Order: sequence, then structure tokens, then C-alpha cells
Amino acid sequence: DKAVVDYLASAWKGDPLELGQLVDRFRKNQGTTSHLLIQLRSLRPECVAAAASMSLKGLRERLGDEDMGILSYCAVPKRFNASVIRAMDGSDVATSQSLINKLSQWWFVKLRTSGGYEIHERYRGPLLRSLIQDDRDMFSDWSKRCYEYLQSNETNMGRPSGISREIESVYHLMAFNVKDALLQYNDLRYSFGQGKRLDLMTFLQDTIQQHININPHLDDIIKYWALYGSAIISYLSGNETKALHSYEQLLESLQPDVVDLKFLRARVLHAKGDLLHWKLKNKPGAIKCFEEAIGLWRGLLHNSVVPLGITRDDIAKSIAETHVAIARMEEIKGFLLEGMKHFHSALEAYDLCGTMGPSYGETLQMMARNLRLQGKWEEAHQRFNEAEEAFNIILKNATGSASLSKRVEETQARLQEVRNARAALWKEEGKWKRSEEHTSELQSHSFISYAVFCLKK
Repeated sequence: DKAVVDYLASAWKGDPLELGQLVDRFRKNQGTTSHLLIQLRSLRPECVAAAASMSLKGLRERLGDEDMGILSYCAVPKRFNASVIRAMDGSDVATSQSLINKLSQWWFVKLRTSGGYEIHERYRGPLLRSLIQDDRDMFSDWSKRCYEYLQSNETNMGRPSGISREIESVYHLMAFNVKDALLQYNDLRYSFGQGKRLDLMTFLQDTIQQHININPHLDDIIKYWALYGSAIISYLSGNETKALHSYEQLLESLQPDVVDLKFLRARVLHAKGDLLHWKLKNKPGAIKCFEEAIGLWRGLLHNSVVPLGITRDDIAKSIAETHVAIARMEEIKGFLLEGMKHFHSALEAYDLCGTMGPSYGETLQMMARNLRLQGKWEEAHQRFNEAEEAFNIILKNATGSASLSKRVEETQARLQEVRNARAALWKEEGKWKRSEEHTSELQSHSFISYAVFCLKK
């Protein structure tokens, strides 16, 4: 049966312990259902659990309790070396190096090409599940020590750098501080999305999912955010059908009357509206989603309680970005003035933010383009200047964050676009500027320019 073989190859991946458990259980339960694939899928969870239990039992018999304890805290970080061990147990240099020499002799501890060691996933996953089940507080404490180590200024072989360090920090934060974990997760996800870095979004999502798989005590809000992140990746990967299905499932699960879920529900509505407009050409459906999202966010702005893992800046920026999305829809339909109203609403929302991201500069750039099409030269110049200043500020601050630095190249490209557009405006203004009696001719040019813009799009 090719379908069965394909399922075993993709889902089970040839793990001998799990497949051995499957054979035993399949023989005992054979004939309980006529559909073979359904039976195999139903057996998978208990086979995985049984195989993990066998792995731990075998390790304990070979290593003993003392070595199992050492192995448990070495499983908490994704990779370890002598300095990580010192951060975990407070040992001295000689002791930590002695432990490394001992651990490196075990068959399931692998040396990484980039430095440091890691425990084979066949054993690391069961070790962490067992640790969480037996002593959740200890797991949280060790995760906190890993997080503090990653945030320290110490540099050594095996310590991840840049983006990897920020993503792994979120992984450890999830064990002891859900609020900060969500704040950092959303900041990274937003940064990667703005930079259209699908590879980094996937890396972040896979890392978060690894923690969800081993820790049954995580708050549901984290699991919902992870589902949303997966849906965004599906959309950016070109799988619109899967993304839309995920959005609709999330909207059914996220209750609008729960404060902690309101922001995420609005984000899902925005993402669904974006998909409906740009991919499915369903403009009324998109507008409905956008307006509902704005309503939810405005309600949160006036609420004294902010959702878990969200700041008021996040809410204000989300309102601004949704108004910009509607403005672009209006422009495409030829309604420049309606679009400009939404651009102004976006700026009002940005005024509530303490810090500005690249989307603020992009909004100013789009406003300048709209004003140029209307023939309002002076206002267009002003907005181009403001956009240039916004992008310059972002570039100035880019060196402080690894995730932000990845957007430097794109921000520089945006800045150059602004300068080119402003230069073109100067040329165009000098060529077409007329006295007030020639307003009708100027307006005609504006319409022609917009028609050319639409044709180019």
C-alpha cells in the first residue's frame, strides 16, 4: 500500500524504536479498523511515548542516576560546552572541562561543526519531557540560567550569535516568563515579516514549536501565536488555501471577549483581509476584515488592561498598518482622496507610538506618491523629506539589534527610492508647474500620471 509506505516514511522517519512499538501494537490491534492509515495514525502517540520511555530506561541502566542528572541539565540548552556547564551548575573551569571530556565519550553526544556539543534528539526530547514532568521548577530555573548566559557579553565557541541567539533566548524565556517571551517573539516575527525573511521566520517558528512539543504546561496563548505564525509562513510560501484555512480555524478558536486573545484575533483578521484582497481579489471581504480588526484594536487602546505579551505601541502600529492597507485599496480603485484620509488616520495612530519602524517611513513615502498624483507638489516634497528622515533614524539605530540589522539593506533601498522619487518630483514640478489659470491642465496631468502608475502596477 503506497499510501501507508509514504505515511511511515514521512511521519515516522524510520525511527527503529518507534517502529518497533508500532509493530507490536499493530499485531495486537489488527482488525480493529478496516482503514489501515487511520489505525496507524491512532497508534502514533502511544508509540512515540513508549519509545521515549524505553530510551530513558536504557540510559538510566547504563549511566546511573548521577550521570542522568548531568545529562538532564545539559539537555536544556540546544548546544553546550564547558562555559555553558559553568553557567548551569556554577562549577569551576577544571570541573566543567572534566565533564565535557566525559560527555563527549557518550555515543549520543555529538560535536557540532560550529563548536560545542549537542545531545541527539532521540534522547534530548525524552530527557526534557521527563525533567518537566518530574521537576518543572528545576527546568524553569535551568532555562533561566541559559537565557542569562545567552544575554551575557561573554563570547566563546559554541555560543550562538546574532539572530540565533535572539531566537534561542525566546525558546528559554517560554519556560519561566511567558509575557517577555511573547514580546520578544512578536518583535522578531514582525522584524522578519517586514524584511520578508521567510527563512528566519521559519527558523523562529520551528524553534518555538520545539518547546511547545516538549512542554505541556505552556499557556494556550503561546500555542495560538505559534499557529498564527505557521499560517503566515504558509501565506508567504504561496500556499494561500492552507493559510486561509488556518486563519478561519483560528478565528473560530479566538474568542473576541477574552482580552488576551483580542489582539491576536485582530491580527488574524488583518492577515485574512490581506489574503482576500491581494490573492483572492475579494475586496468587500477584505474591507470587512480590516474594519473589524481596527475596531478590536481601538477597543484595546481605550482598555486599561493590555493583552499578554503586547505593548500599546504594537496596538497603535497595527491600527496604522491596517489603515495603510485600506488606503492602498482605495488608490488602486482610483479614489486618491479616500486613500489620503486613511493615510492621515495611519499617521494619527503612529503619533501614539514611542518608537517607529520601517512601516512609518513607507507610509510617508506612499503619502508623498499620492500627493504627487494629486499635483500637490509642496506637500509631496514635505512627505518625501519626512520619509527620508524616518529611514535615516532606522539606519542609525540598526546596529543595536541583530534582527533589525538584517533589514538595513532593505531600508537603504527604501531610502534610495525616496531620494529618486523626490528628484523626479523636482524635475516634474519644474516641467509641469503652471499658474492657477492652468489648474485644469495640471489636474489632467495628475490623472494621466495615476493611469500610468496603475498600468505599471
